[in-house]
Amino acid sequence: MAMITHPALDDLCRFWIAKCRCRMMPARDDIDLLELGRWLGHLAWVDVVDGTEFRFRIVGDWLAARY
Repeated sequence: MAMITHPALDDLCRFWIAKCRCRMMPARDDIDLLELGRWLGHLAWVDVVDGTEFRFRIVGDWLAARY
């Protein structure tokens, strides 16, 4: 894994890895949005539908303001 030097990204990566519990990705039920509070404004929660269509479930306010 690449070394992450930004403290907030490093914290998010550690959070994500802990939620994975030896799986490729955490299950939806493993993540409570309230736990993502400090990062949520910078995240987008996207479902891939049929490999070509995307459904944006959550778009953080920081991202929305820039796009």
